[in-house]
Amino acid sequence: MEKTATHKPKLLYMNYFRAITIIMIVLGHTVCFGEKGGFLCELNTYVFKGGTFVFVFIAGFLFQYLSYKFEYKDYLKKKFLNVILPYLFYITPAVIAFITFDSNPANPLYNITMPLKLFSAYLFGMVLNNPMWYIGMITIFFIFAPILLFLKKHKTLWLTVLILSILLTVFHKRPSVGYAIYRLKDFSTLNVYTVFLKLYFNSFVFFFSSYLLGMQACTLLDKYYDKIKRSIRLLTAIFAVLYVAALCFYVIYHSFTAYQSGHIFLTFMLLGICIMFEDYINSKPALEKGMNFLAEYSFGIFFVHQYFINLILYHSIFDTFKKPFFNINQNTFSAFAHTWGTFAAAFICSLLTLYILKTILNKTGIKNTRKFIGV
Repeated sequence: MEKTATHKPKLLYMNYFRAITIIMIVLGHTVCFGEKGGFLCELNTYVFKGGTFVFVFIAGFLFQYLSYKFEYKDYLKKKFLNVILPYLFYITPAVIAFITFDSNPANPLYNITMPLKLFSAYLFGMVLNNPMWYIGMITIFFIFAPILLFLKKHKTLWLTVLILSILLTVFHKRPSVGYAIYRLKDFSTLNVYTVFLKLYFNSFVFFFSSYLLGMQACTLLDKYYDKIKRSIRLLTAIFAVLYVAALCFYVIYHSFTAYQSGHIFLTFMLLGICIMFEDYINSKPALEKGMNFLAEYSFGIFFVHQYFINLILYHSIFDTFKKPFFNINQNTFSAFAHTWGTFAAAFICSLLTLYILKTILNKTGIKNTRKFIGV
């Protein structure tokens, strides 16, 4: 991987990794059907719910890859333009619909008075569009960026923190967004803010290992890419075996430790697959173009896909806190067809929406559409 003092090349295998990851994210939000606690539900959950860990891993990898030109003020400015602004753009329709039409006291923001209700809807967009909790969490990573680079420069301290963070992830249950939102009993403004801000911070702590592993993987690949690529089949096979072994422990013993370890193994297995097949994908123009297209649109898909899921689940663009129109917690062909149909509809509609938005913005003279729609 050649580099200069002012520029590093794009990593094609990371583009393909991003393309696979966004498919996983949408799958994780749609196809986890089956009776709760049953084999089918737990299998679907294990296989399809690992996308967030991979998503954070990629963020850490790319942060480290571009850290040679890190300047904190400029970094925060870029993150505001490329992450926060698109978030504000995408969450606004849900906020407007919520403020205008919501009549369900089960929503934790329902009883908050204006204008605090409006501010709260933007701050806690996850209440209206569930995946948006990620923005609150990743913002903490942005703020602590200089500390992460400081740790990286001190090898012993770095390895200590990395190991401790992995142990925390493996032996501590992931903070539940659904639990925080849907099982909240005290709807006082202070309690709502306390619980939701705590969720952001606890998620940051839980996914800290993923971000650090991404940074470490970047460092190793930057230094030893050729050696790693020569051994990539063996390394990928090892992680695949570990991933399947963790699956067996999770399904048989209902072990959350195996579940969370499996997501770590999955991340490195997928990274290995992308490196392994990088040259093959590059040799197939149509496949390469499709993968790069998905990578380019991945962040936009993340922002917009839940709108279409909500339309199918609640017949509303925001979460109405009512029972979905179809119960997916059943071992039936109907549940299978409904969830996979939802995935296909959400993914295709997201791509079409983003393409249309990008075209409209380009037609109006806006070339840098990324700061509006993430693409």
